[in-house]
Formats: sequence, structure tokens, C-alpha cells
Amino acid sequence: MKLHELTLETICNGAASEVFDAELEKILDNIKDPNTGVDARKITLEFTFKPSSDRQTSTIAMSSSCKTAKIKAAFGTMYLEEGSARTTMEHQPEIFDINRSKK
Repeated sequence: MKLHELTLETICNGAASEVFDAELEKILDNIKDPNTGVDARKITLEFTFKPSSDRQTSTIAMSSSCKTAKIKAAFGTMYLEEGSARTTMEHQPEIFDINRSKK
């Protein structure tokens, strides 16, 4: 077995770097989304080291989490037709003029 220096690039057979890249992609997509706020985003990589009883080896568990900004709330206006609980139309200013008389 060939030993190599333990670094961020080599730990867990290179998974840390790959996981970080995947989480970063999520962050970048979220930042580019105009439906999200300008809140801070966060990537967390956590490593847990569990040594063996003889202290000759240690298992390493890696986990990640990604905190992105939430989708901003969207609002609209709905008009109800008298006499019908189900007939509605969302307000669309470009096609609906409330001052126009009903035909």
C-alpha cells in the first residue's frame, strides 16, 4: 500500500474536492436565480475522525451541507366572478382593464 500525504485533495479518496465542487455549483445556480434573495449562502464540509483502539488507524467520515437563499415570495391578484366559487382570473394588467364595462 502506497502512503500519501493527507490533504484536502486526497482525503476520502478525493471526495472532499468533488463534493465541494458539486455544492459550489448549487450555490452559483442559486445566486444566479433572480427569484432568490440576496442572503448569504454557505457550504459546510464536516470531517469526523474515529481512531481505532490501538491508535494505528482512523476512519474518516465526511459530510456536507449547502445553505442557499430561499425563493422570494410572489404575489398576484385574483378576481372572483359573482355566483361562482370556482371561476377566477388572475389580474393581468396588459389584458384586463377594470374600468372597461362587462360585455
